[in-house]
Amino acid sequence: MSRGTRRSHGPLLGARLTTPQNCHLAEDPVATAASFENALAVAVDVGGDTDTVAAVTGGLAGAVCGFAAIPQCWTGPLHVPLPGHGDRVLRTADLATLARRLDAGPPVADSTDIRTP
Repeated sequence: MSRGTRRSHGPLLGARLTTPQNCHLAEDPVATAASFENALAVAVDVGGDTDTVAAVTGGLAGAVCGFAAIPQCWTGPLHVPLPGHGDRVLRTADLATLARRLDAGPPVADSTDIRTP
C-alpha cells in the first residue's frame, strides 16, 4: 500500500452498484492507503454501497497487508455465532485457525474440527 491521489467517483450516496463496480471502488483504497485501517476508512468515504465496498476492500487489504495489519481492537472482540450449534461462538483465534485450514486445502474431518461442539 502506498500513498497516492484518490480518484473521485462522483455522487454515489445510496447507489446500487454492480459487483464489478464495487470491486473497482475497492481497488483505489487498497492501492493508495497507508495502512489496512486507512484503506477501510477511505473505502467508506467513497460512499455508495459502502458495506460491500468496505468488505471487498478489507479482503483485498488483508491479502496485501496480512492478518497482523488488522487493528487488534477490531479483532479482539470478534465473535461469530454458529447457527444450529446452540451457544457455540467462533472467536478470533478460531477464525484464524479456520482460515489457515482452508488455505491448506480441502478440509479433513478430525478431532479439531470446529464444527464439533
